[in-house]
Amino acid sequence: MTTLSDVMWGAYFDLGFGYQVAATGGSATTIVDTNTRFTVADSWKGGTAFVLSVVARTLPAIAPVVGEYQKLTAFDVSTKTFTTATFSQAIAAGDVIGLTSPKIPALEMAQAVNNALKDHVGTISQIDISIPTTASTQSYTLPAGVMIQKLLDVLLSDTDGDDYYSIKGEVKVEPSVNGGTLIAPEYDAARTIKIIYNGLHPALTAYSSIIHPSVPEAFIKAAAVDKALLWLVNKRGSSVTPAMQQTANRAIQTISNYKIEMPVNRQKAKPKLFSLYGR
Repeated sequence: MTTLSDVMWGAYFDLGFGYQVAATGGSATTIVDTNTRFTVADSWKGGTAFVLSVVARTLPAIAPVVGEYQKLTAFDVSTKTFTTATFSQAIAAGDVIGLTSPKIPALEMAQAVNNALKDHVGTISQIDISIPTTASTQSYTLPAGVMIQKLLDVLLSDTDGDDYYSIKGEVKVEPSVNGGTLIAPEYDAARTIKIIYNGLHPALTAYSSIIHPSVPEAFIKAAAVDKALLWLVNKRGSSVTPAMQQTANRAIQTISNYKIEMPVNRQKAKPKLFSLYGR
């Protein structure tokens, strides 16, 4: 599964703003790299440190979570130590850490990924099966993150839970403060409502937020590079170097290729079928 952290690090690396180190020591707030290439105090201060891989620990020690990232706050030349915001667990010798330049802060890179999902991916086909029916209930609040642009079908499980049948003609979805409400007839309790819809990709808000499987990692990474470079030039006024232009061109070509060869999964709405016979 591809996460927000995977795409962010991949975009930094492709931009030439990422550098991998094998830690020679550390703690929850430090990364020691005795082989560091940096020779200036506070190098890459304001950048980001990503946990790319970890070595096995001897209990009770616990490794930080792969994918977790924290802000770089200082670099001490004499001890060859980077200081960071606090990781969930201590960094240890052998852990592989990705360091990124402060040119594009983590918040802006995360926003670039979300913007890429919105602008380059748009809507995707999704399924939600988190709503159980409740006796004497006709109104169900849609779960957070279910952002329906086009309702494709609504199905209800049978009494055994082994099969589903369409109830799309019996229900409607209304906007609400919480994002949406499903209005339906009263059904027996403990049955499952399955909603199939085209909708916007849920916002990625944590390093471990998962990107929908229908979105190829290489595609969303290239799209994030495109958005990050746009921010770098327009918001920070950075000049476009030949290397940056080449990176942008490669990203645009990758986006174009994927849109042609591997379009993101979108289903068509199921036609309403009418029967003279009851279910």
